Amino acid sequence: MDKNKLLPSLDAINHISTATGEVLEARYMTGHPRQYRFDASKGIVNINGEEPVTKPGKEFRFRLVALRIFKSNLFERGRNVWAELFFLNCANQLCSITVHGYSVENLERLQSELFYDDLRIDEVILTMKPVGKTSKASGNAFYIAEFEYTAAPSDLVHTQNLAVEGLQIYRADTVKEDEDILVNLNYYELPKLEAPDTDLEDLAALPQAAGGAQ
Repeated sequence: MDKNKLLPSLDAINHISTATGEVLEARYMTGHPRQYRFDASKGIVNINGEEPVTKPGKEFRFRLVALRIFKSNLFERGRNVWAELFFLNCANQLCSITVHGYSVENLERLQSELFYDDLRIDEVILTMKPVGKTSKASGNAFYIAEFEYTAAPSDLVHTQNLAVEGLQIYRADTVKEDEDILVNLNYYELPKLEAPDTDLEDLAALPQAAGGAQ
C-alpha cells in the first residue's frame, strides 16, 4: 500500500466513493483496529512496532472518531492511566494509537482550552508532538507526547462521523475486567459477566456482541 495512505486522514474526500459520491463505511475488523504505536524511546509513530510513519521528533496529526481514557494494568507496566485514540487513515481504515502517563496528562490539559473555544475534542485536529526528556534516575533519553489542536473542517467531522456510524469501536486486547474507564467518547464498552460461577454451557448460550469484519 502507498505509505501516504497510512497517514491519518485530514480530508473528507478520503471517505467518499468516487463512483456514487456516498460516504463509505470505514474498514474495520471489530475489536481489531489497525494499530499505530508511539515509540517513546525513538520519538516516532509506527505501525505494529515495525513500519515507521513519522521521523524522530516529527509531529503526528489526526482527528479523533473515538476516545477512551482509563486506568488499567497493560503490557505488564503496572496500573497506569492510558488513552486510546481512534482515528481514520487515508485508506479509510479505523486505527488506534495508545499513550500513557505524562502523555495522557498533556492530552487532558487541553480540556479547559477546548471549553473556552467552545469545541469538543472530536471537533479538532490534534497535533501530537514528541518532546525529548531525560530520566533523572537513569540518565536515559525518552520522549513524551504533547498535544495542540486546531478546529477541524466541518465537512471532515461530518463525513468521518458517518464513516464510523454504527461501528463498535474498541481494541479487544486492551480490555480488562478490572479496568476503570474515566472518559468515553464513542467507545464501545463490552458487557461484563457479573456471575463468576457461570459454567461453559451458560457462556456458550450468551448472545454475542453484534458486528463483524467490515
